[in-house]
Amino acid sequence: MEILSEREKEVLDFINSYNRENGYPPTVREICSGLNKKSTKGVFFHLIKLEKKGYIERLKGLSRGIKIKKSFITASVPLLGNISAGKPILSEENFEERFLFPEKSEGKFFLKVKGDSMEGAMIYEGDLVLIEKEVNIKNKDIIVAFLNGEFTLKRFVFEKGKTFLKAENPKYPMIEIKSEDDFQPFGKVIGVLKKL
Repeated sequence: MEILSEREKEVLDFINSYNRENGYPPTVREICSGLNKKSTKGVFFHLIKLEKKGYIERLKGLSRGIKIKKSFITASVPLLGNISAGKPILSEENFEERFLFPEKSEGKFFLKVKGDSMEGAMIYEGDLVLIEKEVNIKNKDIIVAFLNGEFTLKRFVFEKGKTFLKAENPKYPMIEIKSEDDFQPFGKVIGVLKKL
């Protein structure tokens, strides 16, 4: 299932809450009223999106024809800030937004990509990378690394007894990690939410 926007999450949360309290789903007008929306048009739009993403099924011809799919777990995953995919920069860990995600969220967060150094891995400026913290980093993983006081997004490479951070753009050189460097893997990329 796809990740939900904040508005889609709001509508789905209301449907779930209403269904739990009443034993049946709300009408479109009840969703509007519950969320203080003046127009049904926006609610219809979000219901269509929720159905396309697999969270609900709409039964035609029924005013309460919203069927919630039970086969998923949702969790809220925060967008914490920006991460450089060029030269290393400091990434401030400040909460910006949340996304509903169809699996457990512990230790996961999004960062917005700045720069072009990971384009060869199909990660572009404006994309959101889903990071999992405190996991075992393996050779060739794409990681968020802390290097000499700054954060960066690169591929982790270990070859010929040496460790490197490798860009996926030939205009950026490999960064060799030396023993005196302040280096620590912070987490690895486990997904990408594309900028449209």
